[in-house]
Amino acid sequence: TGFTISWHNFLQFLVYTMIVGIFPAIFIPFYTYFKLLKKNTLLSDKINSNPVTKISENEMVKIISSAKDETLELSENQILFFMAQGNYIQVVFTDENLKQTQKMIRATMKSLEENLKGHPAFLRVHRSYMVNKNKITKSTGNAQGISLFFENTGETVPVSRKFIPIIKKTLI
Repeated sequence: TGFTISWHNFLQFLVYTMIVGIFPAIFIPFYTYFKLLKKNTLLSDKINSNPVTKISENEMVKIISSAKDETLELSENQILFFMAQGNYIQVVFTDENLKQTQKMIRATMKSLEENLKGHPAFLRVHRSYMVNKNKITKSTGNAQGISLFFENTGETVPVSRKFIPIIKKTLI
């Protein structure tokens, strides 16, 4: 009067469970992938279709180091982006010959952000990156996120999900 458990019934149950579970396990990641791909591609296309109005001012930016004897003074138009590396900031900029140059300064991203508050051209796009929005030439989007490209260089900077609303507000 009851259900008897045999190897045949157990294997049959296992096969049915696997058949039912395989569809959501395959469908959900693909659905998520294509949803993110579409969202980030559309956002990237919007960024590319709205070019940033470049300010012709050649304002000087003074980057202050936590080591008192070390400061870096550059034109706003020279700076491409800043990349945090622990307690140091790598400043990526172009020299007079439009050659990409890098310099390490002892500072944190938080102190750099405070230092650059009066310069609207600089935008935080990642925990480790701050960019000069006037130097962005294009952006690309895929399921993993958005990347920004810069003029006169092959460098790319990722945009984290946390900063996408700021990018939308500023660049679109």
